[in-house]
This record gives sequence, structure tokens and C-alpha cells, in this order.
Amino acid sequence: MTLDMNVMAFWQNKLKAIGPRLTATDSHAKFIELLQDEIKNLGFNTIEFPFKINRCLQSSCSLENDSTKEKIPNLGPVPYSGITKEMGVKGEIRFFQSKHDVKIKGKVVVIKVKNFTIPKLLLMHQVAKYPRHTHIGFSIRHPLVAATLTLGKIQAAKDNGAVGVILVWEHISEDLANREVLPFTNSYLGIPSVWVYQTQLEALKRCRDRKEPVRLTLTGQYET
Repeated sequence: MTLDMNVMAFWQNKLKAIGPRLTATDSHAKFIELLQDEIKNLGFNTIEFPFKINRCLQSSCSLENDSTKEKIPNLGPVPYSGITKEMGVKGEIRFFQSKHDVKIKGKVVVIKVKNFTIPKLLLMHQVAKYPRHTHIGFSIRHPLVAATLTLGKIQAAKDNGAVGVILVWEHISEDLANREVLPFTNSYLGIPSVWVYQTQLEALKRCRDRKEPVRLTLTGQYET
């Protein structure tokens, strides 16, 4: 198999122009239309199997120290985590310790998410290399893995009565983490959740130590 880098670049740019294809977003619909058009161009017919869900459209996200009103920079909401009222939710900080932590109730829970490395064979099977004769490392690091494994902790925080969740990215560049749409395969989480970068850990620890509550506001709407 010969790879044409110009063709690859063309399709990569086309996908990039559509943007992140989070489930049920307008970009997702555009991506499906693109696939349909290309299949038809090959001379095949397409069959649609509509699948209806309630869309969770999160429009704005903010996090602040409710005592000092100091803003805590965030990287965006966790998709389909939830939507708050205009005043948001408020609670003292508690760092996640276990799935059976009863002291979580009424708190905003901080969960550290480490972007760890795993053997690449767990995610991919190598069939070719481009350029040829290059070396592909044994381990890879992908934020999707860490984000997906965090879902159980988010659910535990909700089940134990937390009012919100703050996910802290570790071992990932801030540019890569910014406006990340992970995780994206989950159903409704039912608890407003937001991503922040690891540089905000100290600010969150100060809020915890001083017992200063934080306010998490995640506005938007549901569409059926």
C-alpha cells in the first residue's frame, strides 16, 4: 500500500474544518453528511437508521472562589455532565479519595486525571509505517484512556451526594487539554463537571484548606 501525503493532508484538513464531532452536535451531523456524500460518489446507496437522544448543549462555563470572587481558569465543561441554574452550584472542595467517601456529600469534588502511558498494542495493531524505516515507540499516551477511566469516579461522586466535579488534567500540555471534549462516549452524568489544568491545583488546595467554597456555573439547554 502506497500512501499519498497530499491526499492524506487534503482529508485531514477537511475533517479539521468540520471541528470536534461530539455526539449529536452540528459538527457530528456535518460529518455524517460528508460520509454519505462520499459513499454516494462511489456509486453506493446509503440507508439511515435515526437514533434520537436529548441533546445537552453547554454554552458557558465558569469556576470561582465564592468567598473572594477570584476566577479559577477552566478548560471547558465535561460533555453531557449537566447544566446548572444561573447561579450555579456551590460547595467546599474535597479531593476524591475513594468511591465510598461519605464526606463527599454537598461538596465540589476534585478528581485528578493523569494522562498515563500504556503499551501501544492495547490500542492499535501496526500494519505499516510511514515514512518507512521509522521507529514507533512501545508506549503511547492518549487522553481518551484516562478520561474514560474517570467516569466511574464521577459517578461515585454523584452517588455520594456531591454537587459538582472538577477534573484536573495532569501530564498533558495545556494547548492539548484546552476545550477538550473528553470523555464523549458517556451517557448523561447528571452532575455538572468541568476540566481545569494542573496549574490550578494550588488554588484548589487553598480553597480546601481555608474552607472557602467554590461556585461552578455551567449554563446551557437541553434539546429533545
